[in-house]
Amino acid sequence: MKKKFIPIVAIAALMSLGGLATACSSGGTDVSSSIPEESTSVEDPTPSSTTPSEDTSSEPTPEVIHVESVNIVLSPTTIKVGETSSATVEVLPANADDKTYVITSLNEAVATVNGTTITGVAKGTAEIQVTTNDGAKVAKATITVEEVELPAPTITNPGQTSYTVAAGVDLALPNVTATSGDGKTDLTGAMEAEDFNDAHSLSADLKTFNSKVAGVHVVSYYVEEGEADALKSATLEIEITVTPATENTFVTTGENDPAAITEYGTFKDGFEDGYDSRLYKSLGDANGAASLSATSDAIMGNSLIVDFNKTSGSALNSLFVNTFTSVLRRGESVTYSVEFDYKPLTESSFGDVYFGMRWDNFDGINSQFISNKTVGTTSHYKVSFPETTVPEGGNAGFFFFKLSGDQTPCKVAIDNFVVTAKKTPTVTIVTPTSEQLTAEGGFTFDWKDRASTFGKGETTLVENIENETIRTGISGKEGFGENVMHLTGNDSHIFAGLNATNLVAGKKLSISFKYYKVNDGGFNMILMVGGAGVTMNDNLSMTDVDGNIKQFYWEGVVPAGTGSVNFYPTNGNFDIYMGAMTVKLVDADPIPEGETALGHKVGKTWTNTSRQWGGGSVAGGQATLEVVDTPAAVTGEGIGAKISKITWGASANNTNIEWYQPGGKQIENGHEYKITMIYYVETWNGGARLMLNFDNQVFEPGAGMDTSAGYHKYEFTWTATKAVDFFSVYVPEANGDSVIYLASSTVELVAIH
Repeated sequence: MKKKFIPIVAIAALMSLGGLATACSSGGTDVSSSIPEESTSVEDPTPSSTTPSEDTSSEPTPEVIHVESVNIVLSPTTIKVGETSSATVEVLPANADDKTYVITSLNEAVATVNGTTITGVAKGTAEIQVTTNDGAKVAKATITVEEVELPAPTITNPGQTSYTVAAGVDLALPNVTATSGDGKTDLTGAMEAEDFNDAHSLSADLKTFNSKVAGVHVVSYYVEEGEADALKSATLEIEITVTPATENTFVTTGENDPAAITEYGTFKDGFEDGYDSRLYKSLGDANGAASLSATSDAIMGNSLIVDFNKTSGSALNSLFVNTFTSVLRRGESVTYSVEFDYKPLTESSFGDVYFGMRWDNFDGINSQFISNKTVGTTSHYKVSFPETTVPEGGNAGFFFFKLSGDQTPCKVAIDNFVVTAKKTPTVTIVTPTSEQLTAEGGFTFDWKDRASTFGKGETTLVENIENETIRTGISGKEGFGENVMHLTGNDSHIFAGLNATNLVAGKKLSISFKYYKVNDGGFNMILMVGGAGVTMNDNLSMTDVDGNIKQFYWEGVVPAGTGSVNFYPTNGNFDIYMGAMTVKLVDADPIPEGETALGHKVGKTWTNTSRQWGGGSVAGGQATLEVVDTPAAVTGEGIGAKISKITWGASANNTNIEWYQPGGKQIENGHEYKITMIYYVETWNGGARLMLNFDNQVFEPGAGMDTSAGYHKYEFTWTATKAVDFFSVYVPEANGDSVIYLASSTVELVAIH
């Protein structure tokens, strides 16, 4: 049998139809897959003699199927730097002839492609694109690459987690270190630490702790690394208990809410919460006058330490206690009492140190509160702000201040602060006319239907007096009614019921009342004449009546210009309960011809050879005054063996040195006086004037006293425009480094008008 041969063209066609191959290329590299072809022989093994030869050379090579679309899916779509994602590609139709494709990254800075594998390079996003070789069909998917999350840094404490140390004593802290999350980098230099109980307790190098504030302190260490979302941090805490030099025994539990004041209650603060104490947090302290301490300076536990020199110079420098601004009852009469312990920490006169109550556009009700000046000795102070009406709106509260500053340290510890608000009895306030005062029997204030007010005075219901001994000692006694007037504290107790509208100059005024004495030391009678206080104790008597009840009686002629009556105790512990007060005005005894109202005649002289207030630091610390042996060069009429040397400091400016205090009993209003000053000028700098200042209101007229070097006897005549309480050596301008020797001042009555 003869073999059949298939034509070559036919064999080629069969080979083409017998298999299909696809390939993909990525990143410049082709990736292929193939379908195996069927096995086909080119020689027929069983030739047939009955089948004629077939010619297939004229049949068509089949139609090409093209790619219509492509899709790409990434898994996962978010990876970390260095991690990989796989791409799955679908080419349609499934029977397309050429299903090969290329995968590329459109942001190789973020992700790269190798075949179907995508690798994260850096934080960000990249589009991964697939493109078919047949028809350039395109699809995209987005890969997100995140930073590798490093572990947080660590802080290591090689020491204890808690310590105890005395207030004001150094404590060496453990050598705390910080390390990066990679475990390799030292972050100690970037570490921070803070004591939230005392911002000043840690040294700059974080190696030493020292706090004067008793209580539990938490020193918190902190370090961080990384940025934004990758920021990691670590913290570590060390607890330090600071113990006080003196244990606290002041109990505030249940009474440490200032809101109690609104409901006529009591508020207490002993500063045991340190800088979180209600009272301390509210302080308005422009000059940094206040601090806390639990050292030996403290009274007990923590105490408030006030540097009073930093509260002087301006009302704005006062130390304001603003705790009560939002809780004081507004627009109604309320009696507020304040008490606290105090301890002087430095040697000082403390004469200019005050505590008071104030509100916006009001200078305040002030009290000199330091009566015991012994350094290191604790005393108790209590003051009342009676029948006080705080206006609606604005700031209000209590304050500490010093009237004038000097170079002498002036520090005081204050502790155990108590404020109480009490309801005021209903009274009828009256101001009698001069006709009522001159009527027979005068006018009697009963503190109820005929009531008035005192500075530092409180109208009190007898039945509400807490002290049983005082209450029973007053109840039903002659001269005492349903209400009494309670006067406390030193300094000003000006009476509103007597003023310029009813006090008649030249009339004899008498005031009488019974009072219950708790402490009546230093009780003075003062008339306010032309703005100055004139002490009038000559006709003042206080006699015992029954037990602690005493009789007060005063009479005196009313000087011209008298504006008010002032009960002026010099005792900080002054405390009396006043019964009904009777006031009378009667004609004064005729003034003998040739005499003043105070009995002085022409030719009367008063000579003062030294400063009545003493020496030392004067004029707010800008000058000094001392009595010295008279230098040989200082000579002249009226200069003796001793003389007062006044030295102004280099920065002296606008200085006032009180020299002489006639107290309203020597220089009387309206009469003519010759004033003689004997002094010697050693040095005088600048063009400053040297003058006399009367009660800070009237200044010696003209150019002032001669300031040329050498001896001077200066005289001038003055018709007094007021009853003088004091006069001063006054320099209105700067005169630094000047020195004078003041020998004497003489006042002579030369004419009576």
